[in-house]
Amino acid sequence: MEDTDFTSMSFHFSGYVPGADTTELTLNEAKLTEAEQELSHLPYSYELGEVIREDLNGNGIVDAGVEIDRYQGNGYDARWYMWIATEDGPEQSPMPFARTASCGDAVDSVTPVNGGLEVHEFLREPGDDAPCSDRGSGERTRVVNAEYLEGTQTWWPVRTDPYPAFGGVCPAPRGEEGYPVSTHHTYLVPDDMSAPLSERDPTLNEFPEETGEVMVLGSYEPNTPHDKLWPGWVSVIIKGDRDNLGCAWAPVGD
Repeated sequence: MEDTDFTSMSFHFSGYVPGADTTELTLNEAKLTEAEQELSHLPYSYELGEVIREDLNGNGIVDAGVEIDRYQGNGYDARWYMWIATEDGPEQSPMPFARTASCGDAVDSVTPVNGGLEVHEFLREPGDDAPCSDRGSGERTRVVNAEYLEGTQTWWPVRTDPYPAFGGVCPAPRGEEGYPVSTHHTYLVPDDMSAPLSERDPTLNEFPEETGEVMVLGSYEPNTPHDKLWPGWVSVIIKGDRDNLGCAWAPVGD
């Protein structure tokens, strides 16, 4: 993918809820603006942001992390997607691995590292009352790479550092209280054909005690920008230790 020209790429500005933002769009010289006369809302305009080329799935072939910026009036939404080199050409991951939004979370940097991408970001905590021009107080750094889901036959972002977790956008939890969920029924991606957390990192079983559980601090609330429900699954916020938070997936009903 060293020679891929992303300035004229076709893409989906997807993320959050299955079925939303699934219209294929195409950049022209790194930009795209919707025709205003065809809309009932302010038009969106899209621009190509930063492109980082790195092997993201460990096969020795260069992939890419691509930032796509969307504007609407004073609104701003920038999403980072993985593009994986396949035999059929570059394939976009359906879920963004990082996001900057107006009065929301902010990505400070995305840096290539051995086997993935390091994301330095600031989450806007529920208690943050600073103006939207300021960053949130939840600073964190994580490393992500790509994993293939057999169930959906797509590439998804997974977090590898500081400990295994879902690699997509993961907001700050609401409150500090939670409830335990078995790592045997918690996954990095919504695919029960993948390895559960209990097999990814046995040390997670030590928190909050040696019971094979992780602490769930809460699920995403419906009808919010961070609503990431997937058919048959719910995305949850997990607590691996006192200082590190992450997200994972649990089958509905578990």
